[in-house]
Amino acid sequence: MINWFNEEGCRFKPSMMGSSVFTGKISAEQVLETTDPHGVTVREALEAIGTIGDFSLDVAGYVELHIEQGRSLDDGGIKIGLVESTWGANKYEFTVQGEQAHTGATVIADRRDALFAASSMIVAARDVADKFTDDDGMVITSCGEISVFPNSPVVVASEVKLLIDVRATDEQRLADADAELFRRFAEVEERSKCEIVRGAEHIWGSKEYDRRGLELAASAADSLGLSKQVVRTLAGHDSTNMKDVVPTIMLFVPSVDGITHNEAEYTTDEDMVDGVRLLTEVLRRVTGGEFVEA
Repeated sequence: MINWFNEEGCRFKPSMMGSSVFTGKISAEQVLETTDPHGVTVREALEAIGTIGDFSLDVAGYVELHIEQGRSLDDGGIKIGLVESTWGANKYEFTVQGEQAHTGATVIADRRDALFAASSMIVAARDVADKFTDDDGMVITSCGEISVFPNSPVVVASEVKLLIDVRATDEQRLADADAELFRRFAEVEERSKCEIVRGAEHIWGSKEYDRRGLELAASAADSLGLSKQVVRTLAGHDSTNMKDVVPTIMLFVPSVDGITHNEAEYTTDEDMVDGVRLLTEVLRRVTGGEFVEA
């Protein structure tokens, strides 16, 4: 069992940091020097709690159990989700640079309002999601974090930092939405007279999990009498990285009403126990050589 470091990417970015280092997608040194919003490095944070050190492990396969963080299982009364693939996701950091001015005394024509530009980017992202979502597929865009400087009621903002991500299952749909997003951002730059600087990014493609693992988990669910359906994961998980280097199985249990990253997030005791039952059976089969060589 492993407790991965910084899966969510809330304090340090990017997300899935521990498994990214483990799978060689990011260097350990790069991660250790990454800072949080207060300037504390990952190295300093780990040293403060005595959890920094060397680690290596030979891995033959990987299995992960998680709540769905969506409502397809709950809506259908299904007990188990068998994850067949990830959504593709492009996550970007932007800095919008404008110019400070008085919010009352400066006429609109003279303003280079970074907050106006950033707000326009957020609206553009939502418009792109609407434009590229239809009966054949879906695009999801989000802005979950924004910081404004100087963040004063009497000063036009000179700098805004924000994160925007765009996700889709189909690679071409994702690429088209991404291109439209940046076309719209160019329009925002022109209208606002601000500069939009593209910073760090974190991108993963829409990739399938091991088909043998999907079949093994389906058989295990059947043996336990648990209803199942094949699903895709909209969110990122450490299995997203692990599946690129070893055979990987990803399992979901229902989230009531699909609520997640919210204090009302809830999965019933019954569903959690069923998830553990299935995980146990899957691990029994995996360690017995049905998925990878024992």
